[in-house]
Amino acid sequence: MSREVLTDADIVAAFRETGDGWETRMNDALRAFLKEHPLDTNNASRKPALHMGNQEITT
Repeated sequence: MSREVLTDADIVAAFRETGDGWETRMNDALRAFLKEHPLDTNNASRKPALHMGNQEITT
């Protein structure tokens, strides 16, 4: 399945620099993050905040 996802240019560049298969590695990294930080799917009206280091990302 293909989806368009907005990401910062530096994130895409970091994965692209790893060569062929970078899209798969990016997908694997997102999957690993979600495994460690499950989203609250019981409250769909609220956008969960993901915390990565000092940065908060609202989804």
